[in-house]
Amino acid sequence: MSPLGRLRVHWTIVITKLGIAREVLTFDNVNSHVRAMKWKALVLASVFCVACGSSKNVDPGPGDRDVVGDSDGDGGGDADELPKASVHFIGRHDVSNPARVRADWSATSVYATFEGTGISVRLDGADNYFEVFIDGARTATVHFTPGTAGASAKDVSLASGLASGRHTVQLVRRTEAFLNPSEFLGFTVASGALVATPYPFQRRIEVIGDSITCGYGIEGDNAFCDFSAETENAANTYAAQTARHFNAALSVVAFSGKGMYRDLNFDQSATMPLLYGRTLFNDPTSAWAFASYLPDVVVINLGTNDFANGDPGEDFTTTYIDFIERLENLYPGVEIFCLAGGMQNGVFLTRVQSVVNARRAVGDTRVHYVELPPLQESGAGCDYHPNVATNTAMAAILIEAISEATAW
Repeated sequence: MSPLGRLRVHWTIVITKLGIAREVLTFDNVNSHVRAMKWKALVLASVFCVACGSSKNVDPGPGDRDVVGDSDGDGGGDADELPKASVHFIGRHDVSNPARVRADWSATSVYATFEGTGISVRLDGADNYFEVFIDGARTATVHFTPGTAGASAKDVSLASGLASGRHTVQLVRRTEAFLNPSEFLGFTVASGALVATPYPFQRRIEVIGDSITCGYGIEGDNAFCDFSAETENAANTYAAQTARHFNAALSVVAFSGKGMYRDLNFDQSATMPLLYGRTLFNDPTSAWAFASYLPDVVVINLGTNDFANGDPGEDFTTTYIDFIERLENLYPGVEIFCLAGGMQNGVFLTRVQSVVNARRAVGDTRVHYVELPPLQESGAGCDYHPNVATNTAMAAILIEAISEATAW
């Protein structure tokens, strides 16, 4: 069976096994006054968070790119003057209930600084996998399985036996949204406490994509294994590797099977541009506050599913251009990188190039074309998706493109 045929069969099996029946899953069917106002709002938010007394103060988030998160004095003043929080939520999180912060998009993470010899986290929600980073180094994988009904939350040790002193922890969600939301209930520090800090990243990246960006099958042994949560790892993708290279915050908005104009199954009612406004994939009523995370760089890696069943035509081009214009309105001055290649090539490359050329023709020099080499079977994980080595090569290409465009 062809790789595409295997992928179609795979998705039918996965959806059947998981019992997913949501309307969005259709695989088969800047002036100084404004900056000052944002700054005041963020200070008030931070004061409220500190006053709430939780070990998990809600992060006000990186709002204005010229102010928040710029702790080196380049654009936002002294680090001591910046809003502080004990816990920072990186990526899209529903913080409407500070006692239960929910997230389901790939690579969402929770970051904290603490003084102590160890740290644990209390989690709830669905069965999901996480990567643990202590002091910036990957140290463990956590498989959270909820307890029995009525007592589903669990405490999970993330680190112990550390040297006494200051440390950082980052808990990154490996799995994608169709495995349902995870819930963060708080950290507990051994022989110490959390330390309130400003937002920890000066640079912000957002990546919008499909299964490739989710890390689908990335840790599979070969191209012929089937999907499993164990082999999916958004913390190992080209997106995550690129963000770590630049020491940048990473927000991922990606879901397997999704397209720009049409999804893998031809459906046009729940494409990524239509889902883009959600805080949670699994909650159609959740509306993301775009001003809470203003990326410096947006990477678009969509089209593989649009072209899986042939050329969708000019509708793809028009939809792509409209989406770029929407992003530029949301994030003035953002640099946008349009990726093409990898699992699909040929006319896909031509279409994305035409999108970038059209924007350049009207003087939009902040839109960039980035071409990825064709995926080889030797570089594939499960269901012919890029493995870790291929993602590392992809990251190198993207890092070079971002460096050239931004002088990072």
